[in-house]
Amino acid sequence: MRVFRSPRGPCCTALVLILVLGLVAARAQEGPKKAGKSIEYWAASASKNRIALAGRPETPFVFRKEPALRWSNPLRKTDDGALFLWTDRGRPEVAACVYHLPQSQEGAIVHELQSLSVAPLVMSHDGRAVWTPTPGVTPAPIPDAPRPAAGAAERLRQIRALAREFKVHFDGAADRSEIRPLTQPFYRFETETARPDVLDGALFGYVHATDPEALLLIEARADKPGAPMTWHFAFGRMSAYPMRAEHKGKEVWKAERIVNYGNSSSPYWGLGAFAPED
Repeated sequence: MRVFRSPRGPCCTALVLILVLGLVAARAQEGPKKAGKSIEYWAASASKNRIALAGRPETPFVFRKEPALRWSNPLRKTDDGALFLWTDRGRPEVAACVYHLPQSQEGAIVHELQSLSVAPLVMSHDGRAVWTPTPGVTPAPIPDAPRPAAGAAERLRQIRALAREFKVHFDGAADRSEIRPLTQPFYRFETETARPDVLDGALFGYVHATDPEALLLIEARADKPGAPMTWHFAFGRMSAYPMRAEHKGKEVWKAERIVNYGNSSSPYWGLGAFAPED
């Protein structure tokens, strides 16, 4: 059993990442010295995760090898990282921060995963099911939101305006500071011709330095088949630290401190890995 403790600190993960993969120590010391911060290297590592709906495991989500966000957090001694997405007909279903552990065992890489799906998932790594999360989000209607506009450009303006209505704070005893929002979405998706339940949407980040702590998903979706599209929101965590979100001053989301990192049914989970060839 390998246990990794993240140098990103308690505010972003303090992850204890547990995985029994039968890793060979010699391999653990090879690739990262040569490829360390290579996006291609991280993408190859993340692409080993095959993720699908639990009820449709034969149809995996699309892994997007281009990172949606490149980030760093020098204060937590993580000088480079990337956020990758797995999508279903355009909609993001899973987000993962992938980064190197410079102060841990040589070559260690972390995959910090958050389900954004409304359904249970299953993730296989090297042919073994290692993560079976419950639904990661429950999108809720945004109060007083306008009807989604007919045109894509106008809908994007609506999405940006709606995102500004939300605030996220740390919620620990010693830190209740506001987490800085990224003013622009780092991923935009339109699904008008691909799926009947979702029309349009975008992902926003709340960051420490540029390191994502929380994710905000805003999407135009139908509550049930045939219902009109309305603007919904959902939050996902990318941190073990407690957080809360407000919409126009009213609390709408709360994330408690993570204490059980070995719970593979949790929508937020960490995978310890090494070189992509392992």
